[in-house]
Amino acid sequence: MTSSDLTTPRIFEARLPALIIGVGALAICAIALFFDPLHALRGYLIGWLFCLGISIGSMCIVMMHHLTGGAWGWLVRRPAESAGLTFLLLAILFIPIAIGAKVLFPWASTAAAAESVLVRHREPYFHTALTLFRALVFFVLWIVWGWRLHALSLEYDRTLDPTIASKLRRYSASGLVMVFITMSLAGMDWIASREVDWYSSTFGLALIVGQGVAGTAFLIVMLQLLRNAPRVSDAIKEKNRFHDLGNLLLTVVVLWAYISFAQLLVIWMGNMQDDITWFYHRTHRGWKVIAILLITIHFGLPFILLLFQGSKRNLRILATIAGGLLFMRAIDVIWMIVPSSRASAPRIISWLDPIGIVGVFGIWFSVFLTLLKRHPLIPLAFERVIEIVPYGRSKERQPAA
Repeated sequence: MTSSDLTTPRIFEARLPALIIGVGALAICAIALFFDPLHALRGYLIGWLFCLGISIGSMCIVMMHHLTGGAWGWLVRRPAESAGLTFLLLAILFIPIAIGAKVLFPWASTAAAAESVLVRHREPYFHTALTLFRALVFFVLWIVWGWRLHALSLEYDRTLDPTIASKLRRYSASGLVMVFITMSLAGMDWIASREVDWYSSTFGLALIVGQGVAGTAFLIVMLQLLRNAPRVSDAIKEKNRFHDLGNLLLTVVVLWAYISFAQLLVIWMGNMQDDITWFYHRTHRGWKVIAILLITIHFGLPFILLLFQGSKRNLRILATIAGGLLFMRAIDVIWMIVPSSRASAPRIISWLDPIGIVGVFGIWFSVFLTLLKRHPLIPLAFERVIEIVPYGRSKERQPAA
């Protein structure tokens, strides 16, 4: 393996421009802090949550592959692992959110506690120090799992030791449970808690599945951007490999829509005034348009397109659909965050919201590409564990002990 495998794709040339754009956008947010701290910090939070969703979703995809096998996962294993290594960066980028918690979250604001008895009622759980401590625990777990999965994967690449594959399956099984628990709690701390009067037992699951959509879509887009790399171009010659990725994307899109609708249906059937604030704030003051876009473009259009074999067997078309879904994931994060602003603040989109997304994503993407460039884009073990069987299908085999 030569370094040419790592430097051929032109996407790696975007590292410095992405960093410059990201730093410049965040500099604008930093200046805006002096004039409009709520919108500046809110835009930063939106961008941070968007990048967190890609990292969490990508790590879940690679853990699913360790548990299920198949040729499809080898195509995106290195990008998924690199995204899973960015949790340390995300932990550092969380510091401004922790510092600005009093502006962003009712549980950290003494003024909000004075205005609402519900905020005071939740104080034992949403105590500022305890909430930030939970965030520290979440980051430690995510960093450890992301690093360990990557390290074991590289070791398996060198040795093809079946015991390493067994460790990867065990870490993946426990890791998926860990992500479900930690991200459900984190979603309540960082998103749902901003809607003081609202409760939902399915919000965490809907959030995690949405992150699965973000991770899958991002990995498909990266596969398209890397397709001309020498070993990548050889690996994707068999169309059914990224066809399986298309099926996975269809699955998570349908699952996200199903859980989101189930959440709405349960609240509608309950018919309780205290339960409707989440959807009330997101279907008034123009937000109904965003809700319709999420229904049609985040679910309806991709669902129809991904039913056709041609859409899933043409990587360019599949990546276009994935790119649209990735954009809609950013819209969904805005839809979850912005309408939850306190009554004294406008519940409308600010120009700082997209600036925050561009800023955090630019820095995140630059670091992601740097991590991805450190290792071969296709694992060295790929050709040794994949065999071609009749009718052009491929399957994964485990080497003998």
